[in-house]
Amino acid sequence: MKFNLLFLFIFILGNAQNEVNFVVYTERTHIQNQSKVSDHVLMHNQKEAYYFIISKFSENSINSQQFKTKDPTEGAEELYYKNLDSASIYTTRYDYYGQKYHMIKDDYSINWKITKGKSKKILNYDCELAEADFRGRKWQVWFAKDIPISTGPWKLHGLPGLILEAKDIDGIFNYSAKEIVLNFSHPIRKSVQDFFNKNLPKAKPIPFWVDLDRINKKKILEQVKATLPNGTNISEISDNLNQADMEISYEWETSPAKF
Repeated sequence: MKFNLLFLFIFILGNAQNEVNFVVYTERTHIQNQSKVSDHVLMHNQKEAYYFIISKFSENSINSQQFKTKDPTEGAEELYYKNLDSASIYTTRYDYYGQKYHMIKDDYSINWKITKGKSKKILNYDCELAEADFRGRKWQVWFAKDIPISTGPWKLHGLPGLILEAKDIDGIFNYSAKEIVLNFSHPIRKSVQDFFNKNLPKAKPIPFWVDLDRINKKKILEQVKATLPNGTNISEISDNLNQADMEISYEWETSPAKF
């Protein structure tokens, strides 16, 4: 009997770890007078989370029914991976000048402050409010303890429940979950898992990407400046490029860098 109970426990635990939850977020970005809307997909089990940024899949928004005919994550522009037992997150970033992708490893923590007494329902889940300063922006998020997974959209994680809504207080970036399917029947694609298994050991640290990205933005500014009359002040263009960054400053810097 003890053997049978142990076998049953291992079987249930194994199934729980393999069960995949599926979340679709809509990201709305407002910079100056321009707006952009894109769909992001989070797929996770008890051990791992995969996050897909999908902007050009189709004219229609992403939903779980589309997986019956085609996996929308095949059109992802950026991929994120996180082992939920680790502080590290891995992302694919594209170097437009180098014409290649880099796997980037990012180690960080977010110091959340949960606001007691504030709650609201999102997709029929009771959610609590939390706030944090993260790399130059102040974030407000709503998370659901009833989905006890410490992750959410983009790089936001570290709370005792899945983040369903998130926004920065400047109103530039806004995420909202529009569909949640627990115990989703469609597995995480093996090709995605194989891709990360192959490339995680090659990942470069986040400072490498930050430096490369700033160098590339300087090149953009130089190209723009070359098309303008002599003496033109391009500080506004530079400010717009800075404003478009989700991360403005980093914990290893003494002051925010500008390009």
